[in-house]
Amino acid sequence: QQLLQIICDAATVHGRSSGASVAEVGVDTGTFVAVKWPEEGLVGLTFPLAGSVTARVAKELRTVAITSVRETSPFFSELLPQLGVGPILVLPLLAQSRLMGVLSVFRRIGEAPFDQ
Repeated sequence: QQLLQIICDAATVHGRSSGASVAEVGVDTGTFVAVKWPEEGLVGLTFPLAGSVTARVAKELRTVAITSVRETSPFFSELLPQLGVGPILVLPLLAQSRLMGVLSVFRRIGEAPFDQ
């Protein structure tokens, strides 16, 4: 978990962002395992994968840039604005061609979107 927290910290700096999270992906749910803003209290929170960008990234193993929370699942479109999250870059974390998790890098509402 400490390594995943370091990844969140580095992604925040190198992505010129406000924060980042790593989620482990199961069959039907994801779980936040590391978070640096918007809310460290999200660690351990389980969320539905159905319709989420997290599920898409885990399946396709490619990066997706989100400019609006309207592009996310109902769960995240309700949660993220409450936390002040705007544009998001969602990336697969791979090691030896195996998915280790999904990294999301966040900017605040009103900040510039990410370039892929």
